Amino acid sequence: MISNRLATSVTAVALLSMTNASAQQTQQAQQAQQQPQIAEQCMADISEFAQQSVETGYGVGGPAGYGEPAPVGGWYGTYGPRREMSAVLAAAEVFARNGREEACQNVLAELRDMQEQRLAQLEEAGIPPEEVQSWRQELLVRAQPVSEVGGNIRIENVLGADVRNLRDDDLGDIKDVILDQEGDLAYVLVGRGGFFGVGEDLVPVRWQDLRAVPDADTFVLDIEEDVFEQAPAVDRDVFADSDAYAQRRVEIDSYWDEHLQG
Repeated sequence: MISNRLATSVTAVALLSMTNASAQQTQQAQQAQQQPQIAEQCMADISEFAQQSVETGYGVGGPAGYGEPAPVGGWYGTYGPRREMSAVLAAAEVFARNGREEACQNVLAELRDMQEQRLAQLEEAGIPPEEVQSWRQELLVRAQPVSEVGGNIRIENVLGADVRNLRDDDLGDIKDVILDQEGDLAYVLVGRGGFFGVGEDLVPVRWQDLRAVPDADTFVLDIEEDVFEQAPAVDRDVFADSDAYAQRRVEIDSYWDEHLQG
């Protein structure tokens, strides 16, 4: 009698385990179906487009503005052509991550049209494609220390702006700003590496060490690219802890004092 009850119990437990396992598998399968598959082809096309823009010296990584009759213009902020293209490219990336290949490719097609229009306008202003980078380098050389820029610089002109060196190497974009206890701008956080903010480091750069290029909506940091790659990175949370902030600030300032001298 006891043996029969034991066998029944064992059988019941086994059936319950099988039922739970089956339910878990069904739930996992449903979750997998709910999660959209990344549009791999469009994601690769996005990466290629962004890289070409940087290499050719216009578009997402290129000069931010141009006016009439010359391609210069002043601070563009949120509405700068480069930032507009960057925002549209981010929209393409959203479609790609949600598996919407066709929508992503449609946005990329619009981006290519925007890029061609900008290139045509630059060429009309006397700057052919092969001279865009040299033109921009001339702007970088004329950059002024932020402390000497006439007028005020708005935060919207800082956030999202390019940071480049005098050799026109793309160091990253400004993702955030850090104010000191007096409310003055102390550091900008430059996104280094990664792709659309994923996997990138945040490098704190002292505001005082930057030079501004109003006509290109760009800031210059006079440092070699490999030196910037070795600069200390931080998490945003470190600035919320006064003790941790004080400790990291010594490390950060020491690094820039050493590598920006002379």
